[in-house]
Amino acid sequence: MSPWSLLLSILVLLAFFSTACCPISCNNQCCRFVEAFPARLKKLRENYSQIRDFYEANDDLDTALLDQSVEDSFKSPFACHAMNSILEFYLSTVLPTAMAGVTEDTNDLKPYMESLHHIFNELKTNVTKCVSS
Repeated sequence: MSPWSLLLSILVLLAFFSTACCPISCNNQCCRFVEAFPARLKKLRENYSQIRDFYEANDDLDTALLDQSVEDSFKSPFACHAMNSILEFYLSTVLPTAMAGVTEDTNDLKPYMESLHHIFNELKTNVTKCVSS
């Protein structure tokens, strides 16, 4: 093998390994958003877990759920499509993944997951009627 062939082979291998080992740098907003999303989601979960108990103990569900402005906001076609997409995601991805991950230690959560699945299915049926009308 000639020295030039050897040098070329080494350069090709170095180029290959440098791209395989190093992440591709992000040059646009969308790419940066996608790269940062897991860290943001983790931070959201951490922060929510810190304040959840306080807000759950102090929220007034009766007025929040019966507020006319909340009800009115769900009457638009866009709201129906958005809710349909959210419910579809939970029914096809989130809840099946959670159910598949039930272990002996978390088996007591299974009835609650099944109840959520049932409620979401009923909501999806209603939202589907809303979307098609």
